[in-house]
Amino acid sequence: SGNSNVVVSVTPNDVPEAGDKTYELHFLPSATIENGNMRTSIQTVIDSTTPNTTHTFSLTFLSPTAYRLRDLTTNSVVVPSGAYSSGIPISIQGIRLTLTDTSAVPDQRPEAGDSLLIRMGMKVLGGGVEVMPLRPLVFETNNSTTNGVMIMLSPANPIQSIMQTAGANALAVNAVVTSASSVIDQTYKLRVLSAFTDSSGSINYLSVELRNIADSLIARKDSLKSGDVMSVQGFNLTATFSASAVPTAGTLVEIRTVQQRPLTYQDVFTFTTTGAHVDNRRIASELDRVKVVPNPYLISSQFEQEFGALRREPIRLLKFNNLPPRCTIHIFTLDGDQVQTIEHNTDNGTENWNMRGAGGREIAPGIYIYLVKTDTAEKIGRFAVIK
Repeated sequence: SGNSNVVVSVTPNDVPEAGDKTYELHFLPSATIENGNMRTSIQTVIDSTTPNTTHTFSLTFLSPTAYRLRDLTTNSVVVPSGAYSSGIPISIQGIRLTLTDTSAVPDQRPEAGDSLLIRMGMKVLGGGVEVMPLRPLVFETNNSTTNGVMIMLSPANPIQSIMQTAGANALAVNAVVTSASSVIDQTYKLRVLSAFTDSSGSINYLSVELRNIADSLIARKDSLKSGDVMSVQGFNLTATFSASAVPTAGTLVEIRTVQQRPLTYQDVFTFTTTGAHVDNRRIASELDRVKVVPNPYLISSQFEQEFGALRREPIRLLKFNNLPPRCTIHIFTLDGDQVQTIEHNTDNGTENWNMRGAGGREIAPGIYIYLVKTDTAEKIGRFAVIK
């Protein structure tokens, strides 16, 4: 709910606690001690259904009974000198701040120089339970819930997209925001009307015009060189092109912009995570990727690591790669005698085999059959051991 267009990025960690939940991201006023050692209880609530502002404020105590309130967003003084009493709410443009002195020690109560920072905060509910207590909101910073979900908020990019939609030769356009507050929701079309060179024939020019979605003319330039800048509504456009492939008449580039709509205390974001699970259909389709490495296995190959300083006995190792998370590997001789059974239960996709049978004896050279089996699918293959 709400009208903000900030971007919320969610990254759940691969832990069971993070999955199969619906989360709610709420925004509430948050107050933190900026200076001083007071142990006064702090409570902030929204005083109306539509708070007037989400600005950041600083409340500084002039004395134990007086404070000054400054709007840091506008750098202006809101209350030059207000009376302070423990437990009496202070109204801040739609926010009610209540400070209650709980300590009997005078130094732990408000005194001259102590200050609070009041700003927008965020908290997260997961499955109806608070998984991230209220904390100050900081853009472009990862915030972690107690059950392993990372959340980061970023302001909307005023330049949403730039795309050439017509013309064989490239006309590269770059947009740099000069005043985000002046950018509006709009789709612009930069069109090449004609191309020509100067009298020396060495410098290329374009005649271009920029129109909005309603086809109203926004800007026009009759002699645009590569690298020239056009100032538009809150941003600058820089167009570059190759002298060997000058854009022709009719070349068109679309630029889509949005106005940044900041957060309010009425905004709520929701998202849902799914729990870790095994996709049996996907496993069945990917069993063909199972491979035995090396195949064929050459005894005394580089895969055999030397073991022991005296005996220098090789360790023989065969790898089954690209395995599903849970499966059983059966190994048979060509006659159908079962040599070994290996239970695989790990997400790394690899299982090592020491090339010994169920009785612990090394297998003989020859052709062997392996069967990788899951609850819903199976894969049969062969490998060779050569001496």
